[in-house]
Amino acid sequence: MLRAVPVVSVPQSVREGQLVRISGQGFRPGTPVKVVLGPDDAHEQAAPAVVATAHTGAQGQFEASAVVPAMRPGTHKFQVVGVAASGHVTSLAARVVVLAASKQASGAPQLATPGLLALAIGLPLGTWLCLELLSRRRGQPGRRAAR
Repeated sequence: MLRAVPVVSVPQSVREGQLVRISGQGFRPGTPVKVVLGPDDAHEQAAPAVVATAHTGAQGQFEASAVVPAMRPGTHKFQVVGVAASGHVTSLAARVVVLAASKQASGAPQLATPGLLALAIGLPLGTWLCLELLSRRRGQPGRRAAR
């Protein structure tokens, strides 16, 4: 009997904080799968991180979503550990390039937050003040005539 060989699909490149989808098939149905992201180089000192877990479906397939943790840019690997259809524990690795975090994306919230806060407070306050001044000006000529 020919058994399916486990296959895993991962993106070729990712960025810190990005939500990625990892999928695979050929695993034993109803078994857990663990997805680890770590350095590709054995000499790298960064520890691998478990980024997702899943259970395989009735056909031995799985899908998992993971957020890419903070790590240095460069070549890393997704490693999927699970039980193959044969019943043996298997580990599949797929290389992925972690790109440098976008400077605009990482700096934008820091600059936008105070600016948006100032607009959220300043616009309504400024509108209210202008309307109040206009209503007082319109009301003043009538008051002078009554004196």
